[in-house]
Amino acid sequence: AAAGFVAGGALAATIAQSRPERANFLLSLFYAGPGIGILSSGLIAPFTLQYFGPGSWWIVWWALTLLSVAMTIPLFLIRIESSVRFSEGSHVAFAIAPVLIYLAGYFLFGAGYIAYMTFMIAYVRDGGGGAAAQAAFWSLIGLSAFVTPWAW
Repeated sequence: AAAGFVAGGALAATIAQSRPERANFLLSLFYAGPGIGILSSGLIAPFTLQYFGPGSWWIVWWALTLLSVAMTIPLFLIRIESSVRFSEGSHVAFAIAPVLIYLAGYFLFGAGYIAYMTFMIAYVRDGGGGAAAQAAFWSLIGLSAFVTPWAW
């Protein structure tokens, strides 16, 4: 997912270069996507698990899969014009040493993020929060992630 997100960001930035007047909008639209996913999962997962009970994660995954398919269909119906052309013969040298500290920082951020976010829902649940509290907590994170690219 991380590689796909970075590659998608690079593609969005490349497309944005061909339309500088819309660059902010295009990049914000791309980076707001994960917020929509987090918000959607926050609205679907807690209530689905509450309704179907423990062990029903497979139903949540199917519900999110169907939502993803439904949200992907419009992308195939819209034609996006771009004058950007990718050269087939370009070779760029890349040295990992100068960016190793950044890669380590991103890795540690990702590991910490996964660890604490995994246990935050358990914390909310153990504190007496039902499906509505869990949905509100997770949806607030998703809404914040959606709004942040537009604010920046």
